[in-house]
Amino acid sequence: MKFKGLNNNGEWVEGHGIIPDGDYDYIVNSPYVIEYQQRVRHDTVCVGSRITDANGFEVFENDIIKIAFGKDEYYYVVKYDTRCGQYYLLNSNVRFDTINDLSAELKFHVVGNAYTDKDLLNRALSRNKD
Repeated sequence: MKFKGLNNNGEWVEGHGIIPDGDYDYIVNSPYVIEYQQRVRHDTVCVGSRITDANGFEVFENDIIKIAFGKDEYYYVVKYDTRCGQYYLLNSNVRFDTINDLSAELKFHVVGNAYTDKDLLNRALSRNKD
């Protein structure tokens, strides 16, 4: 399982484990060596979905993705439901029950994250057709 979070410089840090510690967590960069860890803000930690976008980037919780339906493009926020252990996509128009509902033919791209791209987040949570 992969995690990512924002460090104090506003940069994303990715790793394979997490050590909780109050307002901050530590992301472990190696699954085997705990000494390689970086401090990140606890409130920005996101879990990887193991699903990749059209460019091969892994999709994480709270990422914002853009999906084209014909000539129209829509923005969605990737959320994680801890009750059932599933990722889903959310915007003001629709909720896909799981991120796996996306067909293989449907190309989507990670375009931002809810913590760093407030304009895209607002677009996803409002009537967002481009």
